[in-house]
Amino acid sequence: MKSVLFLLDYYLPNASANGICASKVIQKFLEEGIQVSVVCYRGESICRMGGATEEVYSIASHLPKRKGSHKVFYYLKWLFAKKRLPYENKRIGEELFGLAENIVAKNAVDTVVCIHLPIETLLVGKRLKDKYSHLNVVAYMLDSLSGGFLPRWLPAAFCRRKKINWENKNLNRFDKVILMESSRPHHEKYSKSVNWYKENSVFLDVPALVASSRTSGKKNEREEIVVCFLGTMAPGVRSPYAFLDILFNIVDLKMKVLFIGKNSCDVSKYITRSGNIHVDAKGELPYAMAQEYLDEADFLLNLGNVNPNLVPSKIFEYMAYGKPIISTYTCENDSSLQYLRKYPAVHLVDEKEKDRTALAERLETFIKAHRNANISTASIEQYFYKNTPMALYDFLIGGEKNEKL
Repeated sequence: MKSVLFLLDYYLPNASANGICASKVIQKFLEEGIQVSVVCYRGESICRMGGATEEVYSIASHLPKRKGSHKVFYYLKWLFAKKRLPYENKRIGEELFGLAENIVAKNAVDTVVCIHLPIETLLVGKRLKDKYSHLNVVAYMLDSLSGGFLPRWLPAAFCRRKKINWENKNLNRFDKVILMESSRPHHEKYSKSVNWYKENSVFLDVPALVASSRTSGKKNEREEIVVCFLGTMAPGVRSPYAFLDILFNIVDLKMKVLFIGKNSCDVSKYITRSGNIHVDAKGELPYAMAQEYLDEADFLLNLGNVNPNLVPSKIFEYMAYGKPIISTYTCENDSSLQYLRKYPAVHLVDEKEKDRTALAERLETFIKAHRNANISTASIEQYFYKNTPMALYDFLIGGEKNEKL
């Protein structure tokens, strides 16, 4: 029996975005009879139909607590750290490696999948490959490393080069490097001449397109229309302000907007505002509970992502529900647009457009026309094969690159 070990940050039930993607992939591997182990910051084994479960090992009790001055040291590390990336955590890396090494021996693991972020999973994967050359070690770049986030207050070119240098030095030790389609332009520009990219990389995509067992497909008969957002909101990454300003120009519909997930944006003035639009920020919830809100919603909301190299996995999860999607965008190279424009029931809102009244009118028209729209998952999967867990399974377990890749 094949035995696969996944390394990641936060797994179910309180999963990160990458943890949610990992859970969908792991479900597919279990269905296909693969033995699966998970080493993570925090997580639990999940009971599934058919009796197959993954073994989950957590280091939660060892996670360090940040101190108030951590931002100062963070920027100093970016300036002066040479061989390491500034945000590497040696203690976490040691804990992950110790657990992973034990599981490799205990479960006769033959394949290790290192999900980035966090960076520590890649460091552990490299150490495992150095020590156990027989292992098939895979870097699964759900988040782009060299094309990903950069510190706000330091020169972008300096920080980008530091990440590219680390990437080129370390990814050559992996047997396979799986990149996301959204990062292709970045890597064609910066990586096309290096060996790890030329010889061992393949482009898949965020594996979040899976029909939800919770999706009822029922029509909501209530008067109030519910719009739901699931994910992280933060200034400089994605924010709800433009969407809410547009929404409050609608006066003929009674609506509720739910924000679920980490939120450092201030939406208090919208929450306390009276009228036909009600705003509620639920904060972080267990994934199963968040799914219940998605199933009950009439429309699912995506907020424009500032970084064009990162595709939010939520849009594929939204598609799996078959519900109409509302999405804002701040620039024409928004990473979500190439996918959303293929979806049959989507309304795109350009945040740069100044006429909020006109935007509100078009949004209202879409809402009235699509409240009970329902798109079958099967019709969507034919367009987004690379966004299904099956694509990763075919690539890793099938023994060769699938013809669809």
